[in-house]
Amino acid sequence: MRHDSVLLVEVAIGLGVISLLSIPAVLAFASQLRNRVPKKDTYEDEDGRATPEALAAFSNKWAKAFVFLSAGVGLGSQIAVAVLAALQNGSGGLLEDWLALSSWVCPSG
Repeated sequence: MRHDSVLLVEVAIGLGVISLLSIPAVLAFASQLRNRVPKKDTYEDEDGRATPEALAAFSNKWAKAFVFLSAGVGLGSQIAVAVLAALQNGSGGLLEDWLALSSWVCPSG
């Protein structure tokens, strides 16, 4: 039983850290919703300004799709683990599994 309580504490601490580190992302999202500042049509940094052709050619669609697909697979597998643990009689890690699932749902910046 001692192992279960240690695991519960570890999962709870992990969820707390993830929640704390998610606060900047939530605040930035809320700020974007409040301000509604339109996106700029150009990109500029210390190296110079991007041309309209370069902006039109740039796409991070596949990188974003991979991130969302990976997150979906991780979330789906954690849902399956939590549900199967709930269905299994005498599962010692039930609370830990649901806490781990909630860490997948928390936004992270």
